[in-house]
Parts: sequence; structure tokens; C-alpha cells
Amino acid sequence: MASPADAAPTLSRLAAQWRIALFVAAMASLPVLWVLAGGGLGLAADRAELDRARRALETGNPREARARAEGVIARRPTGADSAVELRTLVGNASIVAADARLRESETAQSPAASDLVFAAWRAAQGEELGADAAESRRLRLRAARRLLELGSVDEAISEMERLESAHELGAEGRRDLALALASGEKTDQERALALAQKLLAEAPGAREKALATHTLGRVLVRVGRRAEAEPTFAAAAADLKAVALDRDAAEARLDRGTVLLALGRPAEASVILRAILLDSLSNETRGRAGIALLEADAMADDPVFSADLAELRNLPAPPEVLFAARAGVARQRVEAGRRADASAAYAAAFEHLGPRAFPAPLVHANVVLDDLQNLFRYGPDPNDLMALGRAAEGLALSLRDNEAALELAAEIVARRAELADERARTAEQAGAPAGDVVLEARALHGRSAQLRLEAADGTRVLKSHSAENRVLGARELFRGGFHESAVKILRRLANEFDVADDRSAEARWMASRSLQELGRHEEAAAELERFLADHRNAPRWAHDAFVALARSQEALGRLEAAERTLSDFLFHYDNVTPESPRWRDGLFRLGIVQSKMAADLRAAGRDSDAADRAAEAERNLAEAVKRFPAAWDQRFEAEMALGRLAMARRDWERAAARLRSALALPGREKGAESEAAARRVSLLLGESLWQLGETAAALEAFGQAWATTGGAETAVALARMADCHERLGDAKQAARFRERAKTAFEAWRASSGGGRAGDATERLLERLVAGR
Repeated sequence: MASPADAAPTLSRLAAQWRIALFVAAMASLPVLWVLAGGGLGLAADRAELDRARRALETGNPREARARAEGVIARRPTGADSAVELRTLVGNASIVAADARLRESETAQSPAASDLVFAAWRAAQGEELGADAAESRRLRLRAARRLLELGSVDEAISEMERLESAHELGAEGRRDLALALASGEKTDQERALALAQKLLAEAPGAREKALATHTLGRVLVRVGRRAEAEPTFAAAAADLKAVALDRDAAEARLDRGTVLLALGRPAEASVILRAILLDSLSNETRGRAGIALLEADAMADDPVFSADLAELRNLPAPPEVLFAARAGVARQRVEAGRRADASAAYAAAFEHLGPRAFPAPLVHANVVLDDLQNLFRYGPDPNDLMALGRAAEGLALSLRDNEAALELAAEIVARRAELADERARTAEQAGAPAGDVVLEARALHGRSAQLRLEAADGTRVLKSHSAENRVLGARELFRGGFHESAVKILRRLANEFDVADDRSAEARWMASRSLQELGRHEEAAAELERFLADHRNAPRWAHDAFVALARSQEALGRLEAAERTLSDFLFHYDNVTPESPRWRDGLFRLGIVQSKMAADLRAAGRDSDAADRAAEAERNLAEAVKRFPAAWDQRFEAEMALGRLAMARRDWERAAARLRSALALPGREKGAESEAAARRVSLLLGESLWQLGETAAALEAFGQAWATTGGAETAVALARMADCHERLGDAKQAARFRERAKTAFEAWRASSGGGRAGDATERLLERLVAGR
């Protein structure tokens, strides 16, 4: 008996055995001859080995079972004249080996068809050698079905036809042969239809007729005659239910639902499929029904899926299969141009998959990635971005840190952050609360940065865009206000790229601004000076770098350096013109710096120099406000500075006008420090009005500056309110406010350290509180 895998024993081995046998015979030792020739103790050992193979099969270890069984076959070659006992032993070993090979094929991702053919041959060998014939036929039919599942139609048909020619196929096998033929060429399909109809006509009873009807329906589907298959499945389901074949009846109903989908009748299919979900006995059938229901809902144009996600999660189908079903629906929606629904479907698909690895055998990852990229890059509605972002992050997670997927997820989250920033700005301009939106934007910027940095430095990504992703990640950290984290990366990036590279300029610019936000002005000034030395002609950031450097110099008390920086920008920098808003910003900042310089010069007793600086400051601030209507916060600061300058010249009317203008600015109440700033301006306005003799108006202004917390401004306001009441002749109110002023003054001195005899503010407060 020839084998497609096993070779016959060699002649040398046979000759050696018989030489030993002749020698033993000559010694008249027949029992020993019997043992060496394959009987007695040798057969007993192989029977024990075969029992161990069977136990391995029963305990789920087919690889061990096959190795042991084939070892017995190799050690015990048989021939036509072999003893019955030996032939039966090898036949049973062949059956075990065939069963083991088939079980291995069920767990292998892509078993070879040759292995299944060999398993069928082993089963046939077992039967020929005397093993159980029914078990042999069962295994051969199982191998043929497995070949059919794997698409090896010709091999499956050949094996079934061999069984049929030996009249060993049986009714069940003939039904399988009809299905196998229906998957073959056109001539095979004609034979399949004829065989299915013959089986139905020759069915000996109700049970066989019901099964044959179901087979006929499946054959009709495979040969493309779906319209005829639908009523056939309906009849099969009823007949199978009548003979108590409930599982088969559910399968027939499922087949009918699938055909209805193919015929474009999703509403009818949905009714049948939902019923299967409720009462099917088979988990596998319920799972397939749930997946078909997804398609039915999609075809019925139901964008939210009438089958609830929680319901689908509980289906017995594997999550990977449910993912593939939802992804298939999403793909259909992409092709149909239903972009929002496609995003939602992909998001729902990844809800099934979770952290599991992407099921590449079921769905091609590149197709999903391309779909999500196109859905994003060709402009989704902002309302669809959340679903699209969930899908992109799900893809990145399931692909195990895939660089392209991480980059896409980061882009989508960054876009959501930008939209949140815009909503926050709009809310602030309208005077509405924006705190929650600001926090949302910050969180989104942080998440986008995290994804970018994972794409740059993750342990499992390609890192082909590592530097670029680090820059983009740091940018998101900066935009989200994560300055401490951003500055570490940005300083490294600034030195990583060539000076001529825009990425170096951007990194150094964001690093310096982050340092400013952290209050580290010494470091910020050094970074900005280096930035201007290397990137002075990079207008994208250099315009702002001059003003930013002046701000840090101003914060450090280096007013003369700040004045030089701003003068350089306004009068010696070729990339800015007086028509530019940035020129106005620089002029405004120069005026503020000069007004502070004037105050310092006046305090130092240099009145002439102070007057010159004050005149320059007033001229620059007035020009900035006049020519370019600035944002409210700049206007507010400018008007306050102009008011202070007028007060320094004792021009109380002009001072009062400027300060009233500051308080009347629309939008003033929306600033982060607006309350404190308004209190300071009200205090200055009250002082100007007091000096003008407008006592009642001054009292009102001082009242607006009065706050319940202690502090220098509170103490001054209360003391001045006492002065106003005295001037108005209300001694009782004057005494009450004087006492409040003393309490505020003592609280301020205790909190500020006190004891500074030379401090001008303290001397002023002492005099005001005392009523002098």
C-alpha cells in the first residue's frame, strides 16, 4: 500500500531482521524469535504507546498524539501477509494519526491542503488495515469539509467522490458533496444542482427531506439563484423545526436572512435575524446573525444602528469578528459618501476591538488607515471629529504603536484642540464663562502631544519622522500651557537642528516663551537674545521676539535695555513698517517702558530727565492708541499709563479724562486681572478728582477701588474716603473709615514685612491713615 508521505522499509532493514531470526531458529529459541519478529512484548509496548497517543488526543495535545501514532506506524511496517493483530495495530495508529492531523489543522491559521489530504489517506489506510470503518469514513469526510473551508475545492471533491464510489459517503456526505460541487466550476455546479434535487427526491423520510431541502437552498445560493433559494430556506426552516432539528432550523433561517440581504430586502432580513438572536440555541449561529444584522441596519440607512452597541458586545462572536463586521459597514459608508456615518461606524468597530491586536487576516489595516486619513483630510464636520478621533486612536492602539496611525490620531486631536481654543476665545469675547472649554482645550493639546511623542520615541514605531513628531509634540505642549514639559524638549530641539532650519527657530522661540510663562525671565532673555542673533531675519517669529525680549528685560528691571531693544525693532529692523500691527505693539510697549523710566527718574530726583522720558512715553502711547485701535488690554494699559504721566505733571483734568477712558473700555471686565487693574485705575481717578476738588465724584471712585481684603490699595482707598467725608463735613463717617484704613494698613504691613522706614508707599500710607 503506497503512501504519499511514508516510504516503505528499506531492504537492508528487512534482511537484518531475517538474519537474526535464522540465527535464533538455529539456537532452537522460538519464544525469542517471536518477540524479535514483532510479536509478544514488542506489540504490547506499541499498544501502550498507542494508548498514550489516544490520551494525548483526548487532553488536547494533537501534536504529541500524532508523533506517537506515526512512531508506531514507522516501527511496524505491514504488508499483505502481515498478521491480523499487527495490521489492526497499525490501522488503529493510522486512525489516531489522521484525527490528530485534522485537529492540528483546526488550530493552525493557514494549514496546508497537503496535510489534510494526507490525513484522509491515513484514515483510509486505517480502514484498509482493519480499523473501525465508520470512524475512517467520518475522518475522511471531516478532512474533505476542512479542505472545502480552506478553498481547496478540487481536493475536497476528489475525496468525497472516492467515498461515494466506494458507497461509503452516506446521505450526510452526499449533501456535503453537493455543496462542494456547487463551489466548483460551472460543470461541477450543474452536477451539484442535480445531486441536491436527487437527494430531495429520494429522501426516505421527513428528517432526510428537511435536511435535503436545506442543502438544495444552499446549492441554489452558490450557483447564483438566490431568488429561488429564499423560499427554499423558508420551507427548510419549517420542515427542520417540525422534526425537532432546532439548530438546523436556526441555520436555515439565518441562511434565509442572508439571502434577503443579498436581494436588497434588509427590513425583512432584520426581523428574521433579531428573532435568531433571541431564541437560537447556538452561540455560533447567534454571533453570525448579529453580524448580518449590522449589515441589515446599514442597508436600511440607520446611522445609529438599531442594534445597540451593548447588545452587540454580548454576542458570542469573537470581538475580532464583530470588529470586522462593523469595519465592513464603515467601508460601505465610505464608498457611499456617507462620511459622518462612516466615522461613527469605525469608532464603534474599535469599541469591539479594544486593546486587542489588529485582526489583519480579517481586515487589511492599510484600508482602514487610508479611510480614516481621507475622512479627516477632506474635511469632516467638527461634530464628527470625536468619533473619528476614537477610531484613529483605536487603530493606533491595536496596531501596537504604528507611526502613521499615531500621527493621524495626533492630528485629529490637535484639530479638536484648535476648535476648543476658538470656542474659548468666542466665549470670552461674548462675556460668557469659558473655564470648562479652556480646560478641554488644554487636555486635548496634552493628548495630541502625548501621541506625537509616542510616534517620535515609542519603542515599537519606525521613527522615520521622529524629529518632526518631537517638534509637533512640543508645539502641542506649548499651546496647551504645559510649559515645564515643553521647555525641556524645545531646548534640546533648538540645538538639534541646523541654524538655517525653521524648526530650530521655532523650537528656540517656543522655549523662550515657555520660560517667560514660567517666570524664568533671566533664562528667557538669554534664549531670546540668542534667537535674534541667529534668526533676526525670520519674520515669522522675530517680530514678536523683540517685544518678548523687552518684556523679560522689563520684568528684570532692565528698563534701559528694554528701551534699546524696542528702539532697535522700531527704527532699525527692516522687516517691520509703521503700517504693521506689530509696529504698534512695539511702540505701545516702548511707551510703557518709558513711562516706568520717567517714574524711576522722578523718584531719584532727576526731574528734568523724568520730564523728557515722560514726554516721549506720552507721545509714543498716544500714537499707538490713535493710529492702531489695539486690543482692549493694550488700550487699558496705555490709558492708565497716560493717566499716570498726566498726574506726574499735575495735569489733573487730562489725567481724569484718560483714567475715565480706561474704565469705559468695552471688554475691560473680561481680563484675567481686570478686577485688580480696575481698582488701581479707580484709585488713580479718585486722586485726580480729589485734586480737582470734585469731592463727591472722588468719593465714588475711591469706593470703587475699595476691596474687602487687606492691602496697600485698600488702605489708601479707605483713607482717601475718610478725607472725602471730612471735606464734606461728615466727621462720624470720616472717623469710621479712618479706623478701617488703620486696620487695612496694619494688615498690609504685617503681610509685607513692614519696618521699611524709607519706603515711600509706607510713608504715604502712614500720613494718609493718620489724616495728615
